[in-house]
Amino acid sequence: MKREKLLEIFATKPDIIIDFPEWMFSLEKVMNIHPRESAVIGEIAGRDSIVAILKAHELRQFSFLLPSIVYTGTEYGNPEILIKRLDFVKKELAKRDAHAFEPVIHGSPKLWMQLCASSFGISIERWGFYTPCIACHLYLHIMRALLAIKLKISRIVTGERSSHEGVIKLNQLPYVLESFKDFFASYGIELMQPLKNIASNEEIAKIAGPEEGKNLEQLGCVMSGNYKDLSKIRELPIEEYLHAELLPKAKEMIDKILTSG
Repeated sequence: MKREKLLEIFATKPDIIIDFPEWMFSLEKVMNIHPRESAVIGEIAGRDSIVAILKAHELRQFSFLLPSIVYTGTEYGNPEILIKRLDFVKKELAKRDAHAFEPVIHGSPKLWMQLCASSFGISIERWGFYTPCIACHLYLHIMRALLAIKLKISRIVTGERSSHEGVIKLNQLPYVLESFKDFFASYGIELMQPLKNIASNEEIAKIAGPEEGKNLEQLGCVMSGNYKDLSKIRELPIEEYLHAELLPKAKEMIDKILTSG
């Protein structure tokens, strides 16, 4: 993929949900992957996403990778960071007799807004808290799930970890990850989480290897740091928020897109 195209997409962030430009990737080529059970969609984002792909292959769980780069409405930074990570993945998989296709670059700031920002006031009033991070994480999964459904690929490799050496991430709390996994299973899609139980950053660095270790940069988010005081985290009604509001809204969005598409 030409770097100019990637930069153009990240600059304009058009709605690319299930209709993709012909230049982006060969739908026929991907659809003819055989056996389909050997193919996965893999997220290209921060280091954990890259390590997850390597770990999944180490576990002999795929032979073909369709890389997915999803943009949100809140990111900033140099998207060429993602190209470096993708180049690294391609080289590593080639050494291991696996093949990586050219990436799919997709996203919808409008969909992000509807899922993550439109209910800001309602969330505060109803639940007593607000963070866009859980909904944003779900949005990223939704974009890849729609791609998976379109291509009839049933597995997505994710870089989620339920523990980061004591650093709490609301969007990766164990019950949040399980809720996401169960939700997408209802659409016949498995969220593979090969790093879920790896808490050690040292172990992550070991899997990544020295070359990926040089790529410490990642895109920033204007909403980063939106929650700091986690002393009362156990009192937050996150599970209720997930099952009474966020996941039903996600289902409505997905079903509408699939029906109209």
